Amino acid sequence: MICNKCKTEMVNDCAVTSYMGVEVTITKKRKGMFNNSKDNVKACVCPNCGSVEFYIEKYDDFID
Repeated sequence: MICNKCKTEMVNDCAVTSYMGVEVTITKKRKGMFNNSKDNVKACVCPNCGSVEFYIEKYDDFID
């Protein structure tokens, strides 16, 4: 990814954790049993200005 602020290439695949080391997860409830979309949040960091962007890798699973 390229930083939106300074146009430097960002460092990808950084882990995002919350208090007590728990990973942050994005979940979308769908119709039916066992039909949830779920993925862990990752981050990329700009080594030049320190800007942080969050993303998920399995974004196709969230399309209806």
